[in-house]
Amino acid sequence: MKILAITTAFSYLIDCIEKFVLPGRFMSWHHSLQLLLSKQKSSHYLRLNVIAFAIFVITEWFAFFNKDSNSSLVISASFLACNAIFTHIK
Repeated sequence: MKILAITTAFSYLIDCIEKFVLPGRFMSWHHSLQLLLSKQKSSHYLRLNVIAFAIFVITEWFAFFNKDSNSSLVISASFLACNAIFTHIK
């Protein structure tokens, strides 16, 4: 379970790097699909992802050091699944 806790945190980090660092033109693509969000600046998405990553790391921290319960790991994995479903699939 510890490996799963570490790899899910890194997968979210890689997703954020792919969006903001690599020249994949994510912002223009996202704004073309979500017209209501087309006036948002990249700093808005950066703040949103930093907050989400902080929450994600906190829940993964509990999953990494708690031997009895894996509920925080389920919360983190559910967050990644909801993120993929509601923000990536269109």
